[in-house]
Amino acid sequence: MELEKLKKLLINKKVMVESRWELIEIDSVGSVKEISKLNKLFIMILDNDTKIVCKVDEVQYENEDTVNFIHITPHQDEIVIFRIRII
Repeated sequence: MELEKLKKLLINKKVMVESRWELIEIDSVGSVKEISKLNKLFIMILDNDTKIVCKVDEVQYENEDTVNFIHITPHQDEIVIFRIRII
């Protein structure tokens, strides 16, 4: 299951989360405390209590320390990417 694989890879690891969507950039650094999934929503909580919630259509493993959460908007004209890098 995807969630279990993500937990093994990310839990208790220090990560940098980057998001690129429209003109908004969200960058956060912290250690992953919790990852959960509700339908297509992934919820990740960092040790600094930052909560990252993103709708995910596809999980892409770029390499051994980078995971991309990809969401394509309903009209398929925008792609939202949350890139999580283990640092």
